[in-house]
Amino acid sequence: MSEQARRGRRKSAEKHAAVLAAAKRLFFANGVEGVAIEHIAAEAGVSKMMIYSNFKDKEGVFESMVSELSQGLQQIVGRISLSTAGIEAALNEAGEQILTMLSSEEMLAFDGLLTIEAQKHTAIAKRFYKAGPGQLQAVIASNLTQRAERGELKLLDANEAAEDLIALWQGVWPMERRFLQRGTPTRAQIKKKVAKGTRNFLALYGTGSNSEL
Repeated sequence: MSEQARRGRRKSAEKHAAVLAAAKRLFFANGVEGVAIEHIAAEAGVSKMMIYSNFKDKEGVFESMVSELSQGLQQIVGRISLSTAGIEAALNEAGEQILTMLSSEEMLAFDGLLTIEAQKHTAIAKRFYKAGPGQLQAVIASNLTQRAERGELKLLDANEAAEDLIALWQGVWPMERRFLQRGTPTRAQIKKKVAKGTRNFLALYGTGSNSEL
C-alpha cells in the first residue's frame, strides 16, 4: 500500500471516529430522536455526505455507536477474572472492577439512552446485552465454577450464583440512580459496597473452609 493510500485510510478512520464521538455526545444529551444528521455532521466537522456514505442514516450511526461501546465493554469484561488470592479478596477485587465499570459516566449515560431506545431498536439492545451484561454474567459464572472445583464455594447453578453476586455487589444503587438521581459512587463507596456484597455472597455460597470467613 502506498503512503498516499495509508494517509487516506488513516484520515477516513479519523473521520469515522469523529462521527461516533460526536453522535455519542449528542445522543446522550438529546436522545436519538432529538438529533439530526446535520447536527452530527456539524459536531464532527464532516459533511453529511460522508455520514450517509459510511453509515447510511442516523440509525446506522446509532448502531455503530452501540457496537463500539459493546466491543469496549467486551474487552473490559474479558479481562475480569478471580485472582489467585483467597476467595474473599479475589471476589472483592473483581467486584470493584465491575462496579467501577458499571458506574462510569459513559456507562450511566448509555444506560439511560438505551433504556429509552430499546423498544425502537430491539435487535441492537439485545446485541448489546449479549455482548455486555450477558457476557459479564457468563465470565463470573465460569470463574465461580473454577473456585467451586477447588472446594471454596458450593454451587448448584453457577449462572444463578453469578446473578446473585452481581445483585449483592450493586445493592439498591441502580434504583437509587434512576429514581433519586444518585451520581457516580466514590472509590471508597464502591469498596464498601463490594465488600458487603461479597460477605453476604459467601454466607450463602461459601464452604466455611476459607480462613477469610
